[in-house]
Amino acid sequence: MTAGQILTPWLRQSGVQHHLQEWRLQTGWAGIAGHLVATHSRPLRLRHQHLTVAVESPAWLHQLRYLEPMLLTQIQRAFGPELVTELRWVVGPVTDESQRPSSQASPTWSAVPLTPETEAVITDAMAPLKDPAIATVARRLLQKALTVAPTAPR
Repeated sequence: MTAGQILTPWLRQSGVQHHLQEWRLQTGWAGIAGHLVATHSRPLRLRHQHLTVAVESPAWLHQLRYLEPMLLTQIQRAFGPELVTELRWVVGPVTDESQRPSSQASPTWSAVPLTPETEAVITDAMAPLKDPAIATVARRLLQKALTVAPTAPR
């Protein structure tokens, strides 16, 4: 039995897989939505296949509602048809200037730093694992999965 065969059911049951997909949606938003849209919006949360996206103004909310079918298609192309089936829009803070996407072209996959929050998610996910060998392999897999993010639709 491979580590993947052991970990896949556990990842689904623990909810880590859902959080990982949500995080990838958030970090890969510029690649999915495009640079212009990403500078004026950001995904907030994914619940029950509904992705809530913050937009910086009512004007952008209006514009993105017209682009909704295209954005949903892009998300489903990148993550599969079942992760997100509906987009919900809210007006709210998008990001500060230091977090805005770069105007340079990005590769399909890029490395991102492991934040303290991400490290805490990994530590919490590893808590139920009693076998040290499995915990070590699972930790490495999650660290790798959480430090690689899509920056363009696949």
